[in-house]
Amino acid sequence: MLSLSIFFAFLLVTATTGVAHGFVRQMIVNGVAYGGYLPNKYPSMSKPPTLAAWSEKQTNLGFVSPNEYTTPHIICHRDAANAGGYVTVKAGDSVWLQWNGWPTGHVGPILDYLAPCGSKGCETVDKSSLKFFKIADAGLRNGSNKFYTDVLAQNKGWLVRIPEKLKPGDYVLRHEIIALHGSGKMNGAQNYPQCFNIKVEGSGTELPDGMFATQFYKPDDMGILVSVYGNFHSYRIPGPGVIDIGGLVEQTISTATTTANATISASSSATGSVVSTTSGSAAKTAGQASITTGSVSGFETRVRSSNVPKTSAVQHSSGNRQWAS
Repeated sequence: MLSLSIFFAFLLVTATTGVAHGFVRQMIVNGVAYGGYLPNKYPSMSKPPTLAAWSEKQTNLGFVSPNEYTTPHIICHRDAANAGGYVTVKAGDSVWLQWNGWPTGHVGPILDYLAPCGSKGCETVDKSSLKFFKIADAGLRNGSNKFYTDVLAQNKGWLVRIPEKLKPGDYVLRHEIIALHGSGKMNGAQNYPQCFNIKVEGSGTELPDGMFATQFYKPDDMGILVSVYGNFHSYRIPGPGVIDIGGLVEQTISTATTTANATISASSSATGSVVSTTSGSAAKTAGQASITTGSVSGFETRVRSSNVPKTSAVQHSSGNRQWAS
Protein backbone atom coordinates (compact mmCIF):
# COMPACT_ATOMS: atom_id res chain seq x y z
CA MET A 1 0.00 0.00 0.00
CA LEU A 2 2.85 2.36 0.81
CA SER A 3 4.51 1.81 -2.54
CA LEU A 4 1.19 2.47 -4.28
CA SER A 5 0.80 5.74 -2.39
CA ILE A 6 4.29 6.81 -3.41
CA PHE A 7 3.48 5.95 -7.01
CA PHE A 8 0.37 8.13 -7.05
CA ALA A 9 2.27 10.94 -5.35
CA PHE A 10 4.85 10.76 -8.11
CA LEU A 11 2.14 10.97 -10.75
CA LEU A 12 0.68 14.03 -9.04
CA VAL A 13 4.00 15.85 -8.96
CA THR A 14 4.68 14.95 -12.59
CA ALA A 15 1.30 16.25 -13.65
CA THR A 16 1.75 19.46 -11.70
CA THR A 17 5.12 20.31 -13.18
CA GLY A 18 4.61 19.08 -16.71
CA VAL A 19 1.06 20.05 -17.58
CA ALA A 20 0.38 23.32 -19.26
CA HIS A 21 -1.03 26.38 -17.65
CA GLY A 22 -2.63 28.81 -20.07
CA PHE A 23 -2.47 31.59 -22.61
CA VAL A 24 -3.88 35.06 -23.24
CA ARG A 25 -7.12 34.51 -25.13
CA GLN A 26 -7.95 38.17 -25.71
CA MET A 27 -6.78 41.71 -25.06
CA ILE A 28 -9.10 44.59 -24.24
CA VAL A 29 -8.28 48.24 -24.91
CA ASN A 30 -10.79 50.94 -23.96
CA GLY A 31 -13.69 48.51 -24.02
CA VAL A 32 -12.76 46.88 -27.34
CA ALA A 33 -11.78 43.19 -27.32
CA TYR A 34 -9.21 41.77 -29.75
CA GLY A 35 -8.61 38.06 -30.10
CA GLY A 36 -5.49 36.38 -28.77
CA TYR A 37 -3.65 33.48 -30.32
CA LEU A 38 -5.30 30.18 -29.38
CA PRO A 39 -2.56 27.51 -29.40
CA ASN A 40 -5.11 24.77 -28.86
CA LYS A 41 -7.02 25.73 -32.02
CA TYR A 42 -5.22 27.86 -34.59
CA PRO A 43 -2.23 25.59 -35.40
CA SER A 44 -4.60 23.09 -37.01
CA MET A 45 -6.37 25.72 -39.13
CA SER A 46 -5.28 26.26 -42.74
CA LYS A 47 -6.32 29.92 -42.59
CA PRO A 48 -6.18 31.21 -39.01
CA PRO A 49 -7.29 34.81 -38.40
CA THR A 50 -4.92 37.74 -38.56
CA LEU A 51 -4.22 38.88 -35.03
CA ALA A 52 -2.14 41.31 -33.02
CA ALA A 53 -1.01 38.33 -30.94
CA TRP A 54 2.07 36.40 -32.02
CA SER A 55 1.60 32.74 -32.92
CA GLU A 56 3.40 29.94 -31.11
CA LYS A 57 3.91 26.23 -31.67
CA GLN A 58 2.86 25.19 -28.20
CA THR A 59 -0.24 23.08 -28.65
CA ASN A 60 0.09 21.49 -25.20
CA LEU A 61 0.17 24.97 -23.62
CA GLY A 62 3.60 24.28 -22.17
CA PHE A 63 6.42 26.53 -21.06
CA VAL A 64 9.97 27.67 -21.74
CA SER A 65 12.45 26.21 -19.25
CA PRO A 66 15.56 27.93 -17.82
CA ASN A 67 17.91 25.86 -19.97
CA GLU A 68 16.31 27.61 -22.97
CA TYR A 69 16.87 31.18 -21.75
CA THR A 70 19.52 31.86 -24.39
CA THR A 71 17.37 30.52 -27.24
CA PRO A 72 14.75 32.42 -29.30
CA HIS A 73 12.00 30.50 -27.46
CA ILE A 74 12.23 32.89 -24.51
CA ILE A 75 11.43 35.93 -26.65
CA CYS A 76 7.74 35.33 -27.39
CA HIS A 77 7.32 31.62 -26.55
CA ARG A 78 8.24 28.46 -28.41
CA ASP A 79 8.77 28.94 -32.16
CA ALA A 80 6.83 32.20 -32.00
CA ALA A 81 6.10 33.98 -35.28
CA ASN A 82 5.24 37.62 -35.94
CA ALA A 83 1.62 38.65 -35.70
CA GLY A 84 0.21 39.98 -38.96
CA GLY A 85 -1.76 42.79 -37.36
CA TYR A 86 -1.63 45.33 -34.57
CA VAL A 87 -3.83 47.17 -32.08
CA THR A 88 -3.66 50.95 -31.68
CA VAL A 89 -3.12 52.11 -28.09
CA LYS A 90 -2.70 55.64 -26.76
CA ALA A 91 0.18 56.29 -24.40
CA GLY A 92 -1.31 56.20 -20.92
CA ASP A 93 -3.97 53.64 -21.86
CA SER A 94 -4.25 50.35 -20.03
CA VAL A 95 -4.36 47.00 -21.81
CA TRP A 96 -6.28 44.13 -20.24
CA LEU A 97 -4.74 40.74 -21.03
CA GLN A 98 -7.31 38.05 -20.34
CA TRP A 99 -5.98 34.56 -19.72
CA ASN A 100 -8.00 31.43 -20.34
CA GLY A 101 -7.20 30.55 -16.72
CA TRP A 102 -4.31 30.12 -14.30
CA PRO A 103 -3.78 27.56 -11.49
CA THR A 104 -3.82 29.26 -8.11
CA GLY A 105 -0.98 27.14 -6.76
CA HIS A 106 1.41 28.01 -9.58
CA VAL A 107 2.83 31.21 -8.12
CA GLY A 108 5.51 33.55 -9.38
CA PRO A 109 6.29 36.99 -10.78
CA ILE A 110 4.43 38.77 -13.56
CA LEU A 111 6.55 40.86 -15.91
CA ASP A 112 5.70 43.24 -18.75
CA TYR A 113 8.05 44.58 -21.41
CA LEU A 114 7.99 46.70 -24.57
CA ALA A 115 10.34 46.65 -27.55
CA PRO A 116 10.32 49.17 -30.41
CA CYS A 117 10.09 47.60 -33.87
CA GLY A 118 11.33 50.52 -35.95
CA SER A 119 9.83 52.20 -38.99
CA LYS A 120 9.02 48.95 -40.82
CA GLY A 121 6.63 47.80 -38.11
CA CYS A 122 6.40 44.70 -35.94
CA GLU A 123 4.83 42.41 -38.51
CA THR A 124 8.14 41.68 -40.22
CA VAL A 125 10.73 42.53 -37.56
CA ASP A 126 13.35 39.91 -36.73
CA LYS A 127 12.41 38.89 -33.20
CA SER A 128 16.05 38.28 -32.29
CA SER A 129 16.73 41.98 -32.93
CA LEU A 130 14.10 43.22 -30.47
CA LYS A 131 15.44 45.05 -27.42
CA PHE A 132 12.95 45.11 -24.57
CA PHE A 133 12.63 47.43 -21.58
CA LYS A 134 10.51 46.49 -18.58
CA ILE A 135 7.47 48.68 -17.96
CA ALA A 136 6.11 46.83 -14.91
CA ASP A 137 6.61 43.81 -12.70
CA ALA A 138 4.93 42.26 -9.69
CA GLY A 139 6.29 39.74 -7.22
CA LEU A 140 5.14 39.39 -3.64
CA ARG A 141 2.19 41.44 -2.51
CA ASN A 142 3.20 43.96 0.11
CA GLY A 143 3.44 42.62 3.64
CA SER A 144 2.79 38.99 2.74
CA ASN A 145 4.30 35.88 1.22
CA LYS A 146 1.58 35.81 -1.44
CA PHE A 147 2.37 36.43 -5.10
CA TYR A 148 0.38 38.65 -7.43
CA THR A 149 -0.34 35.58 -9.53
CA ASP A 150 -3.11 34.94 -6.98
CA VAL A 151 -4.75 38.15 -8.20
CA LEU A 152 -4.25 37.18 -11.84
CA ALA A 153 -5.70 33.73 -11.19
CA GLN A 154 -8.79 35.19 -9.51
CA ASN A 155 -9.34 37.88 -12.15
CA LYS A 156 -8.28 35.62 -15.05
CA GLY A 157 -6.30 38.50 -16.43
CA TRP A 158 -3.78 41.27 -15.89
CA LEU A 159 -3.86 45.02 -16.47
CA VAL A 160 -0.83 46.69 -18.08
CA ARG A 161 -0.44 50.43 -18.49
CA ILE A 162 1.42 51.81 -21.49
CA PRO A 163 3.68 54.60 -20.15
CA GLU A 164 2.16 58.02 -20.78
CA LYS A 165 5.50 59.59 -21.75
CA LEU A 166 6.41 56.83 -24.22
CA LYS A 167 7.41 57.90 -27.72
CA PRO A 168 4.83 57.02 -30.39
CA GLY A 169 5.62 54.09 -32.64
CA ASP A 170 5.25 50.36 -33.22
CA TYR A 171 6.07 48.10 -30.28
CA VAL A 172 5.94 44.47 -29.24
CA LEU A 173 4.27 44.12 -25.86
CA ARG A 174 5.75 41.13 -24.04
CA HIS A 175 3.70 39.82 -21.11
CA GLU A 176 5.12 36.98 -19.02
CA ILE A 177 4.43 34.80 -16.00
CA ILE A 178 7.22 32.78 -14.40
CA ALA A 179 5.74 29.86 -12.45
CA LEU A 180 7.86 28.89 -9.46
CA HIS A 181 6.02 25.92 -7.96
CA GLY A 182 8.90 23.66 -9.05
CA SER A 183 11.74 26.19 -8.97
CA GLY A 184 13.46 24.76 -5.91
CA LYS A 185 15.56 22.67 -8.29
CA MET A 186 17.62 23.63 -11.35
CA ASN A 187 15.47 24.11 -14.48
CA GLY A 188 12.33 23.89 -12.39
CA ALA A 189 11.00 27.37 -13.19
CA GLN A 190 8.48 27.72 -16.02
CA ASN A 191 8.30 30.82 -18.25
CA TYR A 192 5.13 31.71 -20.16
CA PRO A 193 5.87 34.69 -22.45
CA GLN A 194 3.13 36.11 -24.68
CA CYS A 195 3.64 38.82 -27.32
CA PHE A 196 1.38 41.36 -29.03
CA ASN A 197 1.88 44.06 -31.65
CA ILE A 198 0.70 47.53 -30.64
CA LYS A 199 0.91 50.94 -32.28
CA VAL A 200 1.36 53.61 -29.61
CA GLU A 201 -0.03 57.08 -30.27
CA GLY A 202 0.65 60.20 -28.23
CA SER A 203 3.01 63.10 -27.70
CA GLY A 204 5.61 61.41 -25.50
CA THR A 205 9.32 61.58 -26.20
CA GLU A 206 10.77 58.82 -24.01
CA LEU A 207 12.35 55.75 -25.60
CA PRO A 208 14.28 53.83 -22.91
CA ASP A 209 17.23 51.60 -23.70
CA GLY A 210 16.43 47.91 -23.87
CA MET A 211 18.09 44.53 -23.91
CA PHE A 212 17.65 41.26 -25.76
CA ALA A 213 15.20 38.82 -24.15
CA THR A 214 17.89 36.15 -24.32
CA GLN A 215 19.82 38.22 -21.76
CA PHE A 216 16.98 38.65 -19.26
CA TYR A 217 17.52 35.65 -17.02
CA LYS A 218 20.00 32.99 -15.97
CA PRO A 219 19.00 29.55 -14.65
CA ASP A 220 20.66 30.25 -11.29
CA ASP A 221 19.29 33.77 -10.75
CA MET A 222 17.94 34.35 -7.24
CA GLY A 223 14.43 34.83 -8.60
CA ILE A 224 14.61 31.74 -10.84
CA LEU A 225 16.30 29.06 -8.71
CA VAL A 226 14.36 29.56 -5.49
CA SER A 227 12.06 27.65 -3.17
CA VAL A 228 8.78 29.44 -2.53
CA TYR A 229 7.61 27.15 0.24
CA GLY A 230 7.97 27.26 4.01
CA ASN A 231 8.93 30.48 5.80
CA PHE A 232 9.07 32.57 2.65
CA HIS A 233 8.72 36.35 2.95
CA SER A 234 11.11 37.90 0.45
CA TYR A 235 11.64 37.49 -3.26
CA ARG A 236 13.88 39.12 -5.85
CA ILE A 237 12.17 39.68 -9.20
CA PRO A 238 14.46 38.58 -12.04
CA GLY A 239 15.32 40.52 -15.15
CA PRO A 240 16.08 44.21 -15.68
CA GLY A 241 14.58 46.93 -13.52
CA VAL A 242 11.38 48.79 -14.33
CA ILE A 243 11.95 51.97 -16.33
CA ASP A 244 11.35 55.30 -14.59
CA ILE A 245 8.21 56.08 -16.60
CA GLY A 246 6.70 52.64 -15.94
CA GLY A 247 5.12 50.97 -12.94
CA LEU A 248 2.41 48.61 -11.75
CA VAL A 249 -1.20 49.75 -11.79
CA GLU A 250 -4.23 48.88 -9.69
CA GLN A 251 -5.55 45.54 -10.88
CA THR A 252 -9.15 46.03 -11.98
CA ILE A 253 -11.05 43.78 -14.35
CA SER A 254 -11.84 45.27 -17.77
CA THR A 255 -14.88 44.14 -19.73
CA ALA A 256 -15.51 44.59 -23.44
CA THR A 257 -18.52 46.31 -24.95
CA THR A 258 -17.33 45.75 -28.52
CA THR A 259 -15.16 43.31 -30.45
CA ALA A 260 -12.86 44.18 -33.33
CA ASN A 261 -10.16 42.68 -35.53
CA ALA A 262 -6.54 43.70 -35.48
CA THR A 263 -5.47 46.28 -38.05
CA ILE A 264 -3.61 44.63 -40.91
CA SER A 265 -0.46 46.41 -42.03
CA ALA A 266 0.40 46.93 -45.68
CA SER A 267 3.43 44.66 -45.33
CA SER A 268 1.28 41.80 -44.03
CA SER A 269 -1.23 42.19 -46.85
CA ALA A 270 1.54 42.23 -49.43
CA THR A 271 3.24 39.06 -48.24
CA GLY A 272 0.02 37.08 -48.08
CA SER A 273 1.40 35.15 -45.13
CA VAL A 274 -1.65 35.79 -43.01
CA VAL A 275 -5.38 35.74 -43.64
CA SER A 276 -7.88 38.09 -42.08
CA THR A 277 -11.33 37.25 -40.84
CA THR A 278 -12.38 40.91 -40.71
CA SER A 279 -16.12 41.16 -40.92
CA GLY A 280 -16.24 44.87 -41.65
CA SER A 281 -17.73 46.39 -38.53
CA ALA A 282 -17.17 45.65 -34.90
CA ALA A 283 -19.75 43.43 -33.25
CA LYS A 284 -21.50 44.36 -30.08
CA THR A 285 -21.10 41.94 -27.23
CA ALA A 286 -23.95 41.08 -24.93
CA GLY A 287 -23.90 42.02 -21.31
CA GLN A 288 -22.04 44.77 -19.50
CA ALA A 289 -21.08 44.68 -15.86
CA SER A 290 -19.97 47.15 -13.22
CA ILE A 291 -20.07 45.25 -9.96
CA THR A 292 -17.78 44.49 -7.08
CA THR A 293 -16.53 40.91 -7.24
CA GLY A 294 -14.73 40.71 -3.92
CA SER A 295 -11.12 40.96 -2.84
CA VAL A 296 -8.00 38.87 -2.44
CA SER A 297 -6.59 39.36 1.05
CA GLY A 298 -7.37 43.06 0.98
CA PHE A 299 -6.45 43.62 -2.67
CA GLU A 300 -9.67 44.92 -4.20
CA THR A 301 -10.82 43.51 -7.52
CA ARG A 302 -13.88 44.75 -9.33
CA VAL A 303 -15.43 44.57 -12.77
CA ARG A 304 -15.32 47.82 -14.68
CA SER A 305 -17.44 48.49 -17.77
CA SER A 306 -15.96 51.94 -18.24
CA ASN A 307 -14.09 52.43 -21.48
CA VAL A 308 -11.15 53.87 -19.58
CA PRO A 309 -9.93 51.51 -16.82
CA LYS A 310 -8.64 53.08 -13.62
CA THR A 311 -4.86 53.03 -13.56
CA SER A 312 -3.37 54.43 -10.38
CA ALA A 313 0.12 53.18 -9.60
CA VAL A 314 0.44 51.01 -6.52
CA GLN A 315 3.89 49.48 -6.80
CA HIS A 316 7.20 50.20 -8.51
CA SER A 317 10.50 48.43 -8.54
CA SER A 318 13.85 50.14 -8.77
CA GLY A 319 17.05 48.83 -10.27
CA ASN A 320 16.97 45.10 -10.75
CA ARG A 321 15.30 44.08 -7.53
CA GLN A 322 12.07 44.29 -5.66
CA TRP A 323 11.78 43.01 -2.12
CA ALA A 324 8.85 42.44 0.16
CA SER A 325 9.20 41.48 3.77
